[in-house]
Amino acid sequence: MQQFIINVREENLSFFSELLAQFDFVEIVQPKVFAHPKKKVRTKEQQEFVDDLKQSMLDVELHRQGKIQLQTADELIAELWPTS
Repeated sequence: MQQFIINVREENLSFFSELLAQFDFVEIVQPKVFAHPKKKVRTKEQQEFVDDLKQSMLDVELHRQGKIQLQTADELIAELWPTS
C-alpha cells in the first residue's frame, strides 16, 4: 500500500473527505493530534545547569564569530592545577 499526504484547507476538508470515502481503494487515516508537552518543573540545580549550558553555547557561538576569545585547554589545566 502506498501513502500520500495531502494538505487540504479547512473549509474544503469535509467535501474532500466525503469524496475520498466514495472510493473503495482509499483508506482515510485520521492524523494523530499531538498535545503540547507540559512544561517541565526543574529543581534549582537543574535550572542552573540549563542556564549555564545555554550561556556556554552562546559563548561558543560568539567565539566562532570572533567576538570573544575563549580560554584554551592548556590555560584551563594551568588554572585548575597550578605547577608552582
